Amino acid sequence: MSDIQDPLQVHIGIDLGTVFTKACFNCLDKNERAIVSWETGILDDNKEIIPSVIFITNNNYLHLTKPVNEPSKRIKYFKMALANLHDVTGVLIDNPILPTIDTENDAYKLYTAYYLAQIFSQIEKRIKEKYKTFLSGKEIKYSISVGIPVQYSDSPKKEIFEEVLQAFWYMYPKINQVEHIHNIDTYYTESLQAPKNPDIETVPELLAETVSLFTDIFTNDGYFAIFDIGGGTLDGALAKFYRSQGHKKIEFITAEVKPLGLEVAVNELSKARGIDAKRNIRYMVSSITKKDFQKLYKQVFNNQEVNKKLDSIEKEIRTQTASVVVSAKYKGFALNDCKNELPIIFCGGGKNSWWYRKVILSTYKEHKHYSCAIPPYKSHEINEEQGVFAGIANIYKHRFLVALGLSIPKENRPDIIGFPNKYPKKEKSEDGNVQLDLDDLQREKYGDDR
Repeated sequence: MSDIQDPLQVHIGIDLGTVFTKACFNCLDKNERAIVSWETGILDDNKEIIPSVIFITNNNYLHLTKPVNEPSKRIKYFKMALANLHDVTGVLIDNPILPTIDTENDAYKLYTAYYLAQIFSQIEKRIKEKYKTFLSGKEIKYSISVGIPVQYSDSPKKEIFEEVLQAFWYMYPKINQVEHIHNIDTYYTESLQAPKNPDIETVPELLAETVSLFTDIFTNDGYFAIFDIGGGTLDGALAKFYRSQGHKKIEFITAEVKPLGLEVAVNELSKARGIDAKRNIRYMVSSITKKDFQKLYKQVFNNQEVNKKLDSIEKEIRTQTASVVVSAKYKGFALNDCKNELPIIFCGGGKNSWWYRKVILSTYKEHKHYSCAIPPYKSHEINEEQGVFAGIANIYKHRFLVALGLSIPKENRPDIIGFPNKYPKKEKSEDGNVQLDLDDLQREKYGDDR
């Protein structure tokens, strides 16, 4: 009889994206995972993706969806606001939307906690629906992993995200679907004094995504460069995947994140071209074929100022790409071990963008990496895990890799080595095996016209 009372163990992965959110729950007792379908998705045929937005009315009530009968303002990019990226992303959150009353806690902390509480309520509903029969006499024991940008995994900003997660967990049983900001503020303050839930963690998004990528048994051992093209950021990492004594191991060598995602590029280009062209610019940046890109390019780019901005963004993307790849050499790793090619894996919402892929791959030629003991870049596809993708169209599958990786509890992940900053850059040769030239490093990372 005691077994009946044992709680059902469920681990949840929440990919809180800049623009969209995805989630996956993992029933550990039954060894099965499922992607969450939301009550309100982005498309009728894609309920698994929900916008990362909320709405605030003139009388300071928060809604997850736009109110029908009263004026409201749309709040977005609260994840980036939490990360305090105002100074580098500017246009994304340059005009913060605040309540008309004072709050004790930062408004964007309250917005994010409210959003996550509403998201979790929907996840819990799906879990209880799926396991209705199995749950007879059982409670559910939740553990939760939420993704954060990799550069905050060892910085004080991680504490901000962790504080917000504890706040959402504290308030989710207490708040309504529509809630006044004052009540959210009160619960948030109370949460700061409440016991912490040790089963809620933040996980670097790149780590989660990489764990998802390397589930294919046919993946060969070796180096891989991984670029996640998101809405707000471009995340890059160089990792070495190998198997040792029956265990999968992922050794992270470099990891960098820059505010160079799709929405950043669209907003920066729109400032130069004019806001009336924003829709076409977004289509252009996200186009999956060269032909479509060039067609929209002719419509959008017709002055020198705009072309200068496009060139500037491309240069920044290539600089980040070079930094991810070249820095490995200066941490003591010989990339020529790759022999014929360095596999480049694209993922994230912008995975299929022809422009992003072209710019990243062109770094090899533009920065003359062929003369830097770096093998040719080669676009590489890894088979995503198929078991949880029932009903998900192929064009959307890559969007769920972070959530899938987050849904794997820590004890079940491959061994992670060197993440994120185990390997410091060497300032001088220590053993004679690494020939360091800081001038070469500058040229390789930034190109000849630095």
